[in-house]
Amino acid sequence: MKKFRQHNHGEEEYWKSFTDIMAALLLMIVLIMALLFIFLMQMQNNDNNGNTNRASIDSKVPTIHYRPDPTMPTLPTFPTERRQEGGGEGETRVTEPPTEPPTEGGEDIAKAAVYVTVVDEETGNAIKKSGITFELYTDIDRRGGLKKLNTYYPEKIEYSKYETTDSGTFFLPEKIPMGTYSLHNLTVPESYGAGENVNFEIDEPYDWPEPFYLEVPLAPAKNIIRVLMKDSETNEPVKGYKYEVLANEDIITLDGTLRYTKDQIVDEFTCNDKGYGESKKLYLGNYRIRQKSAAEYYALNTAPVEVKVENKEDSDTPVLDVPAEKTTYEIVLTDEYSGDTISDAVFAVKGGSDVTTDADGSAAVTDLTKDTAYEVTLKSLPGKYQSDEQTYKFRVDENGLIDGESRHSEELTAFVTRLTVSVKDKLLQNDLNGENVTVYDESGTSVANLDISGTPETIVGLDSGDYTVESGGKKSSRITVRVDDKAEPAKAYIYIWTYVDFAIIFVALLLTAAVATAVVFIVKKKKVKKADAKREAKD
Repeated sequence: MKKFRQHNHGEEEYWKSFTDIMAALLLMIVLIMALLFIFLMQMQNNDNNGNTNRASIDSKVPTIHYRPDPTMPTLPTFPTERRQEGGGEGETRVTEPPTEPPTEGGEDIAKAAVYVTVVDEETGNAIKKSGITFELYTDIDRRGGLKKLNTYYPEKIEYSKYETTDSGTFFLPEKIPMGTYSLHNLTVPESYGAGENVNFEIDEPYDWPEPFYLEVPLAPAKNIIRVLMKDSETNEPVKGYKYEVLANEDIITLDGTLRYTKDQIVDEFTCNDKGYGESKKLYLGNYRIRQKSAAEYYALNTAPVEVKVENKEDSDTPVLDVPAEKTTYEIVLTDEYSGDTISDAVFAVKGGSDVTTDADGSAAVTDLTKDTAYEVTLKSLPGKYQSDEQTYKFRVDENGLIDGESRHSEELTAFVTRLTVSVKDKLLQNDLNGENVTVYDESGTSVANLDISGTPETIVGLDSGDYTVESGGKKSSRITVRVDDKAEPAKAYIYIWTYVDFAIIFVALLLTAAVATAVVFIVKKKKVKKADAKREAKD
């Protein structure tokens, strides 16, 4: 029985130890869960405090914006040592939070770290450009004077100017005390205008990991395109031309915003009564302007003009002087045979006034209505000029162009009948001088009396028909020639005997006789020699 009791007692001790271990484990689990719950609650309180802090910034200072979105530049990390670039008055760019300055009286003064971002006024995106400089003044009205700040590692350096990094941001070199301030813009990129002073208030401390966020808005620079239309001949202003402006490239501002795509129509404008027109304000870049419609009676110039919009005052923006050409149908009349211009020819314009060729043989038809067909008729020609064609047609299209041209030139010809008379000697056929020639028509009436002076003489404006040409009243030198209605002149050649001709014949006869005599003499001499030779042979 004793052994049995001892055995039961050992079994009870075993179960008691196991129960104590389990209770201890359960207690540890409860403690861990309590600690985890307390930690989570503390994290939630911290998040709420942070959100409240940022919200208060926006509500208290309108010029300050906290925007935790992809466009906000990423804050730098915070290593144990601060890195600086450059040095000197306004040249150092602090790219990472500076080291803390010495404390005053052994206690920290409530100050704020300030992180500045330069943004586009229209988009709110950061202008990623280095070298944008600022000055900081105490008091909004700047009566407190220029605020100079310092860095303290590895040596103390004082700054009065502050400039952006490539991301368009910068930290102030050190924390600044609570109060009101004014950030004054000194320099800007070429494509932006100078910013206004940004006034802000610091009313609570901010540390480097959660700085006071300050945005400085800059307006993108814009300018206009100016055009002045003048008549190409009179230099008078021309109203009513309409233009459209197209981007000649993708227009992108420094904040990365695509403002206009290449070939996009970005504006339209119309020239006023003084021929002046201007576009709206455009972002800087390369554009081209082209005429959309022309003024009444004027032609459209389809060739675009390239223009560069630069950052200049409106008064300094160059004015493009563009010549306006009237739609013109020009007639140029010349002699079909000689090519000489013909003046005083009159043409009737259907629906318009008559026009007359000038000394250059030119006549211009203007004040033509667009999208209209026209007809020009030959009304009269000077002298005895003739023309096979009498009517000429053309059309002005909707752009004021004739066959694609603002000034279409029509080359027309007319002719006059001509009879050219030449007197030549019969043998050498040289033009003779001092001969008198009479020309008779079919009825035997003399129509011209010519004194030939060594060159052919031309009779102009004869009616078509047969003509008799006679030199010196000698029937032996009379010929008949036909004159037709055509540009090519009829030609009459009269050949007469002259003393020179007779002299040539006489000389020729003498030479012939001399040659014949010489031949006879030579032949006779040969026969005598031959006879003498025979006699000698017989002897």
